[in-house]
Amino acid sequence: MLLSSGRLRLMRALASEHGGVSRDVALRELLPLHTADIASILRAMPDGPVYFRLVDPPMQSFLPSLQEVDEELSSARAEENWDEMLALNGLRRRYASLLATNPSMGYRGCRLGLTQPEVLRMQVTAVLQAALQVGSEGIIAEPGILIPLVSSEEEMRAIAELIRGIADEVFAAAGRDAPYQLGALIELPRAAICAGAISRHVDFVCIGTNDLTQMTYGLSVQDTSRYLTWYLQHGIFTHDPFVTLDVEGVGYLVSMALTNIRKCAPSMTIGACGDHATDPASMFFLESLGIDFVSCQLEGIPGIQHALAQLPHKWGTDTHEIEEVDTHGS
Repeated sequence: MLLSSGRLRLMRALASEHGGVSRDVALRELLPLHTADIASILRAMPDGPVYFRLVDPPMQSFLPSLQEVDEELSSARAEENWDEMLALNGLRRRYASLLATNPSMGYRGCRLGLTQPEVLRMQVTAVLQAALQVGSEGIIAEPGILIPLVSSEEEMRAIAELIRGIADEVFAAAGRDAPYQLGALIELPRAAICAGAISRHVDFVCIGTNDLTQMTYGLSVQDTSRYLTWYLQHGIFTHDPFVTLDVEGVGYLVSMALTNIRKCAPSMTIGACGDHATDPASMFFLESLGIDFVSCQLEGIPGIQHALAQLPHKWGTDTHEIEEVDTHGS
């Protein structure tokens, strides 16, 4: 949602204060837009949980590429537009300060939410205001707020307290409450090991199999083309671990996480998100662990339906039962 038309300009201003828009102004303008987007989703998916993942990628991902900045800088120089050159040079410096050597393991997810809480505050407020809005229309809304990249109980406790404090403020201002849930996205090996302790502070948990695979293998899904074919041809890998879940390693962590969560909270809802949900073998394994729901990108839903149709399980093929919405996606 935050990458869509009208929002990206404000997210870039939020990241860089470029374009003459301050962070405070960008946040104020984003809030009603984000609230409207979320309300439209809740109206389309009533009478069931809808999980909204908060901003996950690093702030640099919202900025134009350095090549784009340099091209604009060249144009401004040719036109002798000194004010624009000054602004673009500032943007270039800001980009350099945000640039991470390894973005997937950098300043993102809950780390961003804890250290720049104004972004998290805007998103949480949007989710809860949207729930209040559609609730006043007689629609039963059940939003869940999903926190990405959690690695420890201490992190989860701190961000849960922050979010629940924001919720108290939103409900006090509105003069009424709305139901919501708080969840943790388990996508790091340490989070999988400590999932039981993390689950004490949330209402639901989702296992992020894509990032958990990357972090467990030490692989980048963007770079596997350089060697994956050779590994498969020579029997080092029997399958692409980003297509079919690695049961022996990643699957062990998933199983451990679910076991520890259920020791602490036997009735907690536990789901899985990621591309593995479209693979029948992976789905068979996840269902054997008792996963309650799966989710993926919109284009992957036919794949999930195909995978589910091949399994003798409790679900059926209704993938709208519970859905996860990526609030930074398009």
